[in-house]
Amino acid sequence: MNTIKIKVNDKIYNHLMWFFNRFSKDELEIVEVQNLDLLKQDVAIDLEESFKFPEKFVSLEELDVMLEGTLKKYGA
Repeated sequence: MNTIKIKVNDKIYNHLMWFFNRFSKDELEIVEVQNLDLLKQDVAIDLEESFKFPEKFVSLEELDVMLEGTLKKYGA
């Protein structure tokens, strides 16, 4: 079986889904349906929320030093 990923305009989405549903599960299976507009909104909300609670970012080198210290502290 092959997999095809396509972007579909809202104008034809319902028509295309109607067509796809005419096939049996053995012939055609809809693996995943995503609404890109909703995904974009979710990402925008997550980004906005991340600015409300600023985190301290560290480099990989700083993280390595912190982890080594933690491992030494707890004897691992």
